[in-house]
Amino acid sequence: MDPLSAIVSVIELCSVVGGYISQVAGAAESIKTYQNRIDSCKTMLEQLRFQPENQVRRKNWEATIEALAKPGAPLSSLKATLSEVQKWLDRHSSTQSRFHKTVQKLIWPFDEKQVKELTHVIECDISLLRLALSLDLHKLVMEIGDLREEHSRALATVLESIQENTIESRKMLQDMNTSEKRKNVLEWLSPMDYSGKQSDSYNLRQPGTGSWLLDSPEFSYWKDNRGQTLFCPGMQEAGKTIHTSVVVRSLLDAYTGVENVAIAWLYCDFRLRTEQTLENLLASLLRQLCLDQPSLPPTVEKLYQCNKNRSTRPSTNDLIEALDSVVESLSRVFVLVDGLDEYDDRRSRFLESLFSLQRKQGINLFATSRDIRPIVKQFENFPQVEIRATDQDVSAYLEGYLESHSGELPAFIQRNQQHKQAIVDTITGAADGM
Repeated sequence: MDPLSAIVSVIELCSVVGGYISQVAGAAESIKTYQNRIDSCKTMLEQLRFQPENQVRRKNWEATIEALAKPGAPLSSLKATLSEVQKWLDRHSSTQSRFHKTVQKLIWPFDEKQVKELTHVIECDISLLRLALSLDLHKLVMEIGDLREEHSRALATVLESIQENTIESRKMLQDMNTSEKRKNVLEWLSPMDYSGKQSDSYNLRQPGTGSWLLDSPEFSYWKDNRGQTLFCPGMQEAGKTIHTSVVVRSLLDAYTGVENVAIAWLYCDFRLRTEQTLENLLASLLRQLCLDQPSLPPTVEKLYQCNKNRSTRPSTNDLIEALDSVVESLSRVFVLVDGLDEYDDRRSRFLESLFSLQRKQGINLFATSRDIRPIVKQFENFPQVEIRATDQDVSAYLEGYLESHSGELPAFIQRNQQHKQAIVDTITGAADGM
């Protein structure tokens, strides 16, 4: 590249890097100082671009430009440093825009030490550019010679530092790509998310609700032994969903962070019958079992690749095979299904899929339902605990309700604790397990 073209290319680099810095959110003083030095370089180089009209000065100018373009001189130094900075900034900027679509201010990727190193290098170049503008060729050549060794060391240090940042950036980008791909695959697999229903149901309970179930010998045996089923029938409004949320929470408290243990749950709702297909329920279970895995299971990734490109959805058999593969890689798996009576799309096939997983892989299955004969029959050979609202549960709920709605009660009840207790006792006695 001829010296004049080298000047133009460095001016362009100054514009790009300086433009990036101007968009940095909350730039520190050291960053602003670096930007000022870049602006100074750009101004000097723009002045050096133009040939003097005087013939003698023009010869000096040509010799000066050639001196600036030699290895180790300001043009080659600035080009090397700013090119590396631009590459890194481009990569970093692309990463930010990809993973943070709404970001309007950029983040500066270099630390304080690196900024000081970059500033030191450019200040050496600025001192030489000032000499170049004076067209004092002899002094310029002498200064370049004297500063070459120090300048080369400083340049090597800052380029090495930028390269280390680049390696770290590539690793970060790979991690983010992996995380983004994982998120896309799991969202494609199933949009059905029951975490909100779990939180809402659990938050509705009063403290102590469901403790009788957790303390029961049937539940303890189910929790402590692989391959067990616990069926909990109950009348309508008996609190089956609340009790399921209590069981889920107890399992999360016990096993969150425990390696190779997964918990998945479904809350069936007759109002969602069009969404509650067999395939969607199986896909939701598969998605939940993958959430805490350190990496996306190969079976699931293959399922995604085979269907995504063709705009198809996995078949029932594909999902069952994927579930079998994922469960096989885990030591304990708990599956909880609330409200089987509110799901009627191939319910028998759904239950048989779960029972098959249990026979082959030893999953633990917990299920609730109203006392409907076809469902009860499928669980007739398994332990059962009827869900009933105990007097303790009903009393706790009523006391909490009266406390939170105290201001809405008549004044004579607000002032009299005996009246409140009479309300609690009367309703509790009439509840009969509801």
